[in-house]
Amino acid sequence: MYFKTKFQQLPLSSINQEDTLFCFADKDPSYFNVLKLSIAKIGITNPIVVQPLSPGKYRVINGFKRLQIARELNFSSLPVCILRENLSIFEVLTVLFLSHPQPLSFGEKVRIIGIMSQLGLSSSQICNNFSSFLGIDSSFVCESYIRISHYRPHLLSYIFSHNFSLKQALIIEGLSFKEQDTLVSLASCLSLKGYDFLNILIDLKEIATREGKSVYEVIESTGILDIGKDVKLTRSQKIDSIKKTLKERRYPCLTKVNRELDKLRREIQSSSGLKFIWDEGLEGKVKAFIEITHTDDVKKVVANLSNEDNLALLSRFLEVYYEGLQDKKDTDR
Repeated sequence: MYFKTKFQQLPLSSINQEDTLFCFADKDPSYFNVLKLSIAKIGITNPIVVQPLSPGKYRVINGFKRLQIARELNFSSLPVCILRENLSIFEVLTVLFLSHPQPLSFGEKVRIIGIMSQLGLSSSQICNNFSSFLGIDSSFVCESYIRISHYRPHLLSYIFSHNFSLKQALIIEGLSFKEQDTLVSLASCLSLKGYDFLNILIDLKEIATREGKSVYEVIESTGILDIGKDVKLTRSQKIDSIKKTLKERRYPCLTKVNRELDKLRREIQSSSGLKFIWDEGLEGKVKAFIEITHTDDVKKVVANLSNEDNLALLSRFLEVYYEGLQDKKDTDR
């Protein structure tokens, strides 16, 4: 139905090796090496699918790894299945999907949907004709994949290698190419895991929205790039410092409250031994405790806690915390 010939030897020189339009499969070095060893031993047993372009010239539809291996092993020809001339793009894509039977990864879906978009297919056409292959049930979801396919190649590589979901990848949308490049550079420098990258990006976008600035302007003004280059800090210290810097910028009111609480905490602990623990997002409860290692310490502890200055500090601590609860401007917007 789709093929002019199902098995034929073609000279390697007759295949356009620069045309990688339909190359969308994930790169797997370990699988490539195993496949190369097999082909070197027994040859290519699974023909490459090619499409006629002009008399004597062909484009690869499926089999890019086998083609690369044939080239590296200096094969003069290779077995192919040749598609019929004048197939519609829908028929060519159907052959492509049928010759790639494994479930598609997230990266492969982004690449193939991006290719179909480049070929002029709308999201509704893609969904209506290939939803069963893609596992996509709406043109809205398909459009999301198309938008992601326009990200910078090295950003896409980072997304795919760190197993982002579709929802997580969409968080990146709206960044300029310069912002994408800068964030990937920072992520690579610090070997950021996906969740750290996303948390940093979410803070950056929130700050940019609140302050009416671009994400890049926020990156520059917070100095996080300099933190990432600081040779005096370890990798974990750099990441913690960047997160802290962004949290303080994103939540200025909470930062002010927590700084005052921390100052009071140190004073109270120094004078009375009473310790405090609280959630810096002012979402949980305040916990207070004191360590008593000997019965003789009890009277001393009671006396310290009854001291007017310590009671005043304790009262002030609770007032600051309560005021913070009533005026969480940062988180209630």
